[in-house]
Amino acid sequence: MSRVSTSTLDHQWDAFEVLNIQCDRRCVGRAHSMGRKCRNVVNWKDTDTFYGLLDDLSSQALDATRLRPRLRELASVGLCKQVHRRAQIDDMIDAWTNKIRAAARRVELEELEMETYYSRTDTRSSTASFRAPATRRTTSSTSTNTVESSSTVQDEIDSTLRCLEAAREQERILTRRLASLQASNVPRTQRAIQDRTTSAPSPPDTSSVASSRTLRSPTSTTSRRSTSSPPSSDSSPPPDPHRQSRASPSSPAPAPSTRSPRPSSPTPSQSTPIPTTVASPPSPTDQTALQPSLTLLRHDFLATHISLDAVPASHLSRVSPSSFAPRTEDLHDTLASPTTSATSTEDASQRPPPRCALTHVRRRAVADDCPICYEAMRGDEGLVWCKAGCGQSVHGECMDAWKASLGGREVRCTMCRTPWTEECGC
Repeated sequence: MSRVSTSTLDHQWDAFEVLNIQCDRRCVGRAHSMGRKCRNVVNWKDTDTFYGLLDDLSSQALDATRLRPRLRELASVGLCKQVHRRAQIDDMIDAWTNKIRAAARRVELEELEMETYYSRTDTRSSTASFRAPATRRTTSSTSTNTVESSSTVQDEIDSTLRCLEAAREQERILTRRLASLQASNVPRTQRAIQDRTTSAPSPPDTSSVASSRTLRSPTSTTSRRSTSSPPSSDSSPPPDPHRQSRASPSSPAPAPSTRSPRPSSPTPSQSTPIPTTVASPPSPTDQTALQPSLTLLRHDFLATHISLDAVPASHLSRVSPSSFAPRTEDLHDTLASPTTSATSTEDASQRPPPRCALTHVRRRAVADDCPICYEAMRGDEGLVWCKAGCGQSVHGECMDAWKASLGGREVRCTMCRTPWTEECGC
């Protein structure tokens, strides 16, 4: 490795920087009375000579003793003729000599530091051969640690892959279960729709109950039980299998009536639906256990009001939907009742059908999908709709599932969040 010689260091110095000379064409002396540098201007000839001598000093060796004559020449052209050239020439030579010596000491210190650095480098290169075995041991231990860390990383990767595989298997199992649940839910939905089409009649309407009770007088409802021939089986509508006679165990059974034959061809009066009021007299002994009720039953050709005033409350809980069919004898007795019953029947037939007392929102057209299950609603009879808010239709089964999921909280529409109105049969 090459080294820098002392002679080279001696020639690498700048006279302008070491002597602190400013290139301003002014005197280099000091104005002691003012406490600053002299500001007298030096002529052009002396200034050019001064700068030439400085360049010559920079090429000489950094030796104050050898450079002292050159410093005298430099001071004789750098000081102003008016004041400082005679008085301060020796002072300037001494000041510049001290600056050159200080610069020489700095150069010597730098050279010493460089020699120390190079000697340390040589020592390290000579002792490198003795440190080779220790370096090998360190390298082997580092490689061992690297292998151990790589094995640990591989174990973590394997465990992560196993977790991912288990998660994928769990996802496949859940997908199969969901598919099986969806497949089993389709028949259940069809059965729910069929049950809704054949369900029991809707609860009674308040306005129809009030009008029916007004038409019935106490004398006409408790004193008529006459026998007459009922309409023949070929002209009367087929009885509903879910509706049978409702009678109190304490009320006497009506006497069998003599049935007269009817013509086979139906007459207009027989084919027209006739709303009638059938009432069974209450028993005097069961007056405290009676529960007044009136149910509106809708047949294909007949709308009949049946009074439940004579039925005890204990028997109403055990009445099945199949017990709502009207008996032929009771219907015939009502048709053959006295003039008061006929008058009330004619008034009821002339009066328009009762309207629902609840205020409903106009129902929207069933053209969209169900907002709960997102399936089509066209041709589906088991639909319910929001009657207090937006009028949106939904599947009845979906609405029942929505109500069950609320856990007793207030039921609201899934679209407009309006409180859900109970079904009224409209």
